[in-house]
Amino acid sequence: MDNRRYFNKLACSWDETSKPKAEKLKRIVELTDLDVSSKILDVGTGTGVIIPYLMEKEPSKIIGVDMSDGMISIARNKFDDERIEFLVGDMMTLEIDGFDCIMLHNVYPHINDKEKLFQKAYAILKEGGTMIVAHSSSRDKINGVHSVNVETKDDRLPTARVTASIMSNFLEVKEVIDEDIYFVKGVKNKFLSG
Repeated sequence: MDNRRYFNKLACSWDETSKPKAEKLKRIVELTDLDVSSKILDVGTGTGVIIPYLMEKEPSKIIGVDMSDGMISIARNKFDDERIEFLVGDMMTLEIDGFDCIMLHNVYPHINDKEKLFQKAYAILKEGGTMIVAHSSSRDKINGVHSVNVETKDDRLPTARVTASIMSNFLEVKEVIDEDIYFVKGVKNKFLSG
């Protein structure tokens, strides 16, 4: 089963079965250090779990993108704000740019070509823009959950240091946390070439 079909199957129960703790979501958003009026791309948005916390930072725009049309359908029904838009699709094929922040919350293990991911992020971020790879659980917990599921057993979350190493080929790594949450922050710097 591919990821799209797998997450479509889980969409209706996702908010009840995969509910991250609010304090961890708040911590991730605080660590992101968003400016007011930021334009944010929420990759793998699912049902929009992190969007209420991003909205507290008063962004000008949030585009949530996910390959699962089932997840996007639920997200669209949860939010009624002209600043929030949802797209069914793959970030790698979207023709978009000019983002202040790219947020990947609880999706990174499901992306196969991580080098290509960061290369695309460099292309669509504004100068000084931020990319966040985050999970509201520890790496061990994520990998434990994935390992018992036939559909996700190969979707492993590498150490945050490994992610930072790949990210550093395109973005300046600013923060790395691999404890009760997983958080890697990179910034597009004109001195690094994508």
